[in-house]
This record gives sequence, C-alpha cells and structure tokens, in this order.
Amino acid sequence: MESTNEHPKDQPEITKGEPWFEDGNVVLISKGTAFCVHKSQLANRSEVFKDLFSVPHTHSPKLFENRDVVELRDEPDDLRSFLVALYDGIALRSRNLSDFLAIAQVARMTHKYMSQSLHQTILRYLITINPVHDERLDDWHGCQKSHWRACDVEPWPYFHPSLMISLAKDIEAEFLLPFAYYRMAIRPARDNFVLAVDTPARGQLSKSDMVQIIFLQEMFRIKAAGCLDDAKAIDQARGSQGCQNTLQCHAAFKALIVYMQDELPRARDPLSFFRDALWYLRDGIHDQACRICLGIYGMEPDYHQRELWNALPNALGLLDWKELVPAEYCTSKCWIANIKYDTFEFSGRP
Repeated sequence: MESTNEHPKDQPEITKGEPWFEDGNVVLISKGTAFCVHKSQLANRSEVFKDLFSVPHTHSPKLFENRDVVELRDEPDDLRSFLVALYDGIALRSRNLSDFLAIAQVARMTHKYMSQSLHQTILRYLITINPVHDERLDDWHGCQKSHWRACDVEPWPYFHPSLMISLAKDIEAEFLLPFAYYRMAIRPARDNFVLAVDTPARGQLSKSDMVQIIFLQEMFRIKAAGCLDDAKAIDQARGSQGCQNTLQCHAAFKALIVYMQDELPRARDPLSFFRDALWYLRDGIHDQACRICLGIYGMEPDYHQRELWNALPNALGLLDWKELVPAEYCTSKCWIANIKYDTFEFSGRP
C-alpha cells in the first residue's frame, strides 16, 4: 500500500515532531505537526484513544508513511507534552513559573483525553502545593517561608493563584478552588485588580471571580475581628478559669489586645493573624501570661483556623470539604504527606 502523505495546497506542510517512534503504528497530526506513536500505549493510558481505536473503520483510513492517521485540533506543543508524559512520565516540581505551566499543560490534556492514572498523579501533586486538608496548612506556610524568593517573582510555589483557579475550572477539579481563592483574597488589591491578567503569568479573572474575592476578604476581616473579641473575652474570664497570676496575665492580655488592634487594619491573611497573635502572647511581650491562660488562649488559633477553613468552600458556593474532595484524595493523605514539596517524579512507562 502506498503512503498518502499528500495534502491540499491550502494546508500547511506536515513536519515530523517528537516523539517519533519508527516502530509506531499510528500518526497523530495536529496543525501540521505529526507524531508517530503506538496505539497500544495510547489505548492503555487514555480512555478516549482506547474507544477511538476500538471502533472499526468502514472507510479507507488516511495514511502517513503507511501508518494510520488521527487528526487532532490540539496545539502541537500541548500534544507533544502530553505524549512525552505518557511515555516518559513527568517531573512534578515547583522551582519556578515554568514548572507550573508545564504541569498545567499536561493536566489539561490528561483531563481531555481521560488519562486517569497520570491525571490523578498530577492532582495528588497539586494538592501538596494547593492544600485541601487543613492539617497541611502549617506545612504549606512553612515551606513558603523556607524557599528563596527573588524580588520579581511570586513566592513559593512561584505561580499566581489565578492560574490555579483557571486550571481547576478547566479540569473540573473544584476542590482546588478554595485555597486558590484564599491565596487571591489575602493579596494586595493591586495584584488582583490592577495588574494585567491573561498573560502567561496571570489567569483571566471573571467578574464572578472578583466578587468571590471581595466576599472572602470581608469574611476574613470578620474572622480576624472575632479572634480579637475572643482575646478580650478570655481576659475578662481569667478569674473563673484558674488564672495563676492575675496582674501579670492582665498586663499580658492588655498588650496582646493592643497588638491585635494595631495589626487588624493591615491583616489580609487571617490565618497569619491568628498565628502571629499566639506568638506575640507567648514570646513577644515581657510579662508572659501564666501557664493556664496560655493554654486556654493557645487553643484559639487552631479553633479559628478550622472554622475559617471549613467555611471556605461554602463561601464560594461549593459543597462541604468532605463532599467536595474525591475519596481517592482523602484516603491518600498519608501517601501525599510523603511527597516532597519541591519535586516528585512520575514514570509513564509500564
């Protein structure tokens, strides 16, 4: 059988891209770029290709160098990255913006072509840099503080949260949205509403996104104010809770309340506000509160953190966390905890 490489003159010349396997038996052509791969590899790793290859052809198929042809509409670079990941795996890491863009590129393709194993592996990694469990928050914040940051780039994990919002919507992973919106809401307003968006470093934000962010910012302000009110209430109730040093504890809580009142107008991140207040009471003042009062107030940041975390999905019109996060990502928490934050490699070959 002769090869039918000819194409209409109004179509671009077809060039060979990578990967190109000489022993491949199917050619994927996307906007003038051809990739030669194996039907078995695609069928084993993609439900879409499995169904495609299982359907018998009733007409003469197009051929390229005597191989069956499948014409696709993807961008050639997207298809190339997807095929390379299917064959050679993918390095999941967060060293810079390019790392996230590469992961997002493959994530969109694995979602489109229903490559479940690779897609779930990517999602498990994304959870490590965009938590869906509140017990991961301290690890996440600690990792952000420990990573070097240049003055002209985003802090770790080195991508603007609008990119995660766009990705989560594209791949129908709503459980990634709450923390991404949280990261947006704690940023200076200029970063969200003035700087250019829809560039490689920014995702396009809708009017609905803007409203969600403003709503969260107001909720965060109320939560932070509630933490201040609780500190006042604990100070007033010390006598009935077994305070061991009335004068010293009163001075400590008075200093704490003044500190929180000063910080509250500037507090965009309520989780940091909760933690910083506890640090100040324990280590930031000379007259330290007694063990009983420290113990009572020491539970407050965790309480407020859990309360805020549990409220995040509903504030965005989403289901509760337990219903929002798929079971495979809830039961994998211990496994996820063992993934290093900076890099994780997944091999695509059987």
